[in-house]
Amino acid sequence: MRDLVRTLRCDGRTVAEWLKRPDEDGERFLQLPEIQSLAPRRDVWERVRVEIRYDGYIQRQQRAIEEFRRMEDEPIPADLDYARVPHLRAEARERWAQVRPRSVGQAARVSGICPTDVTLLMVFLSKLRRERELRDPGRMESKPVRP
Repeated sequence: MRDLVRTLRCDGRTVAEWLKRPDEDGERFLQLPEIQSLAPRRDVWERVRVEIRYDGYIQRQQRAIEEFRRMEDEPIPADLDYARVPHLRAEARERWAQVRPRSVGQAARVSGICPTDVTLLMVFLSKLRRERELRDPGRMESKPVRP
C-alpha cells in the first residue's frame, strides 16, 4: 500500500506528496479505485496516511536510535572532567561527577539526566576521540564491538 501511495499520481503529484501537506486529510484519495481495492478497512488507510505524513520524522528518529546504539557502549574516560563538556546542565555535571558512569549507556540511565545531556556528552566524546586520533594517528582506538 505504501508503495502504491508513493507511485500513484493525482493532480500532478504522487498521493504521498499530497499526504505530506499539512492541509491534506487524505479523504479524497479513498475514492480512487486503486486505493479502494487495497484499503478496504479504514484503519489500514489511516495507518498508511500517518506513516507517509511523518516518514521524515520517523527516519530521523531511527537514525538517532541507531547512533545511540552505536554510542551506548562507548567508554567514558574515568578521569573525564564533566565541567569541560560545553552547555551541559549543572545537574548533569553534578550527577555524573557523583556517579562516574563507565559508558554512555550508563550515563543515559542516571536519574535526573535528560536526552540533551546525553547528546552533549556524545558530541564531546566524539570530539575528544578525533583530537586524540589527530595527535597520535598511528595508535588504534579500541572501539567496543556490538554483537
